[in-house]
Amino acid sequence: MFWWTGERYLSFVDPGLCGAEVHYEHLHRYAFAAQFVSGKNVLDLASGEGYESNLLAKEANYVICIDIDENAVKSAFQTYNEKNLEFLKGSICEISIEESLKIY
Repeated sequence: MFWWTGERYLSFVDPGLCGAEVHYEHLHRYAFAAQFVSGKNVLDLASGEGYESNLLAKEANYVICIDIDENAVKSAFQTYNEKNLEFLKGSICEISIEESLKIY
């Protein structure tokens, strides 16, 4: 289980604890982005516990999710197991966009 420390947004934490504004900001951001990813391959950097990435995967062709926190990646992998959703541990500072584009 991935625990809430207050450092990052977790979808399963009561908005009363983390702040309703933070909760809605995250959900609206990804709901907005989801309308543009239909049939596309998506790279979600700093994907956290995967809830928002899972929303994108409902519309996208494929979503690769990268987060630096090993516990977040493990939790996301265990929670969201769609065939078009992949979770990897890594730093956004070490991502080569050119190499990522070659995947597709």
